[in-house]
Amino acid sequence: MRVLVVYDSQTPNRCTEKVAKTLAEALKERSIESVAFSVKNVDLNAAKDYDCIVVGSPTMYRRATKNIVSFLEKLNSLDIPGKLTAAFDTQSTVGIGGSATSEIEKKMRDLGFRVIASGLIVMVEKKGEYNYVLDERELENVKPFALTLANTLSRLLEG
Repeated sequence: MRVLVVYDSQTPNRCTEKVAKTLAEALKERSIESVAFSVKNVDLNAAKDYDCIVVGSPTMYRRATKNIVSFLEKLNSLDIPGKLTAAFDTQSTVGIGGSATSEIEKKMRDLGFRVIASGLIVMVEKKGEYNYVLDERELENVKPFALTLANTLSRLLEG
């Protein structure tokens, strides 16, 4: 089984990147080949070679970032309906609502992807203008999410 984790990270503390890399590592601990790439560095054509694509974004203005939305639009050109997917986001504890996860999941469903796990939301704390900090304890939420993904992938792909 192979999982591609694609993320965008917008702040200097790279909160969403930390979540993506933690997720990829947690999947590896469950014997699932996984890699995490910034949306700016991912090879779109390589996405076809993965069993599951997990997409993560900070929630910005109640939505996923423009980079993630653009990536999702480009996935349409690959014609890979039925591919498995999941989503996660980072959100400020003092945010104004909205969720990048719901937007990502909707767009992926519209592309014919199959969402296999409820989205993961990881909270970050705002420490000033455009300065967000990820409490390392929040990364513990990634492990149960990875376990759910691993179990679901095993059930779906190994039959």
